[in-house]
Amino acid sequence: FTKGYTLLTEKRYKEASRCFYSLTGFNKKYKDEAEYYYAYCEFSQQNYTDALETFINIGEESKFYEAAQFHALQIYDRLQYRSKAVTLGKQLVNKFPNSKYNSEAYRILGENSYFQQNWHDAVEYLKLYSKNQTQVQRADMYMLGIANYMIADYPNAITYLGKVTTEQDSLAQNAYIFIGHANLQQNQADKARMAFQNASLINAD
Repeated sequence: FTKGYTLLTEKRYKEASRCFYSLTGFNKKYKDEAEYYYAYCEFSQQNYTDALETFINIGEESKFYEAAQFHALQIYDRLQYRSKAVTLGKQLVNKFPNSKYNSEAYRILGENSYFQQNWHDAVEYLKLYSKNQTQVQRADMYMLGIANYMIADYPNAITYLGKVTTEQDSLAQNAYIFIGHANLQQNQADKARMAFQNASLINAD
C-alpha cells in the first residue's frame, strides 16, 4: 500500500493502479483505501469505465464514499451522460450541502441542465457555481446568460452575456446578438442596435 501511495503522489498512476488493484481482493486492512485509490488512478488515466464501476460500488460506510460519488459525477459529465449527471448531482448537493466538491457539482448540474434545455435549473445551478468561484469561465457565463434569456429574464441575460464580450471571438459575437434581442424585448432599440453593430464588427471564424 505504501508503495502504491508513493507512486500516486508522484503521479505515476499506471504503476500505482497495479499496486492498489493487487490489494482490493484480499487485503481487508487496506480494502477501502485500495479500492478508492485504484479508482482514482484509473480516473486520472481517463479509464473512465473501470473507475466508474469502482467508484459507484464504494459503500456509504466508507470514509471515501463522498469523494467517490463526486468523482462518479465528474465521469458522467465527461462522458456526457447528462441525465445521470443531473440525477446524481442533485442527490449529492442535497446529501452533502457543505461538501468541498459542491462548486464543481453546481457547474456540472448547470451545464448539463443547459444542454437538456432545462433553463430554470441551468440558471439556479450556474448562479450557485458563479457565487462559489472567484473566476468563472466565459462559456459558463454565456450559458447562464442564454438560460436567463430563455426564461425571459432579459436584464440578467444582458448582465451575464455582457461578461462574455471581453474577447473578440465567436462566443462574444453570439453574446452580442442575444444582448441585442434581449434589448429589443425591453423596447431598447438603440441599445439593441449598438449590440448588433458590435456583433458585426467581430471577425469570428
